[in-house]
Amino acid sequence: MRRLQIGMWHRFDQSLWERYSHPSITGLEVSQFNSKEDYILLNKFATKQNLKIGIHAPTYSNHDYPLLSSANKHERENAILDLERQIVDSTIVNAEYILFHYPFPPIFPKAKNKMLWEAPKDYPYFEYSDYSKEQLRDYSCYLFENLIKFQNKYKQRIVLEYDFFGEFQEVYVEMFKKYPEIGLVLDTQRMDYHKRAFPGFNPCSLIDEIHQSVYLLHYSNTYYGNKVKRHLPVLPFHQKNDFYGDSITYLKYLAKKNNSFHVTFEHNPSLVSLDELERCYTYVSELLNLDNN
Repeated sequence: MRRLQIGMWHRFDQSLWERYSHPSITGLEVSQFNSKEDYILLNKFATKQNLKIGIHAPTYSNHDYPLLSSANKHERENAILDLERQIVDSTIVNAEYILFHYPFPPIFPKAKNKMLWEAPKDYPYFEYSDYSKEQLRDYSCYLFENLIKFQNKYKQRIVLEYDFFGEFQEVYVEMFKKYPEIGLVLDTQRMDYHKRAFPGFNPCSLIDEIHQSVYLLHYSNTYYGNKVKRHLPVLPFHQKNDFYGDSITYLKYLAKKNNSFHVTFEHNPSLVSLDELERCYTYVSELLNLDNN
């Protein structure tokens, strides 16, 4: 049964659930908690409320994102060890899934919109010239084969969230078709930024190629004004408004092709009123026909 989820970062806070949840929300995606005690509190609450839990790595705030597709062999091997440790950490709760970014570090293509694009200051990354198609294919096979091994060993679903893949969409799609045991997480605000910052990328074309692999959709929007603002709750007036991303378009397009993916509202709910938040939740619930699910 498909579900809607909200996010909770850094610590378990029941008051945030009470303020920002909704009858249609039946899951929590959590990330970068400060302590094991927070996971224990979360597990007790989720069991009582009958909520599904997803973990967005890193599991703890003092961890970094594993460098799963680094061009450096030593970093890749260490990332696999770190990934396994985080999977073990996740067993504190009965998690429905644990999520890692792939590729990570992200790979940026040659063509860039210089009016919009800024290289990240706090995260590692590679340029297109640091990679070849064959390298990414080899590194990815190594990663996916280890993920399948860990899924079987720990009986824990592992999913990969799409990150920028440079010039290598073909290889990216190929991996999920070759290894269907691993689910994909798409992100609407990232796809929209990808389209605008890196000319030549088409989110709907990616969905056409990879929709069967999508397990989860991260749903939020971006405002493109004097300063880019990300992780906004998606509201109906955003559609066909050039100052906002096309997150609604991507949700609707994916929903026509895949009738089982889940949705995490990966937004900052404090940026809108509670009435607007209600409209955001209701729109998705009705679009996915969850009342009859």
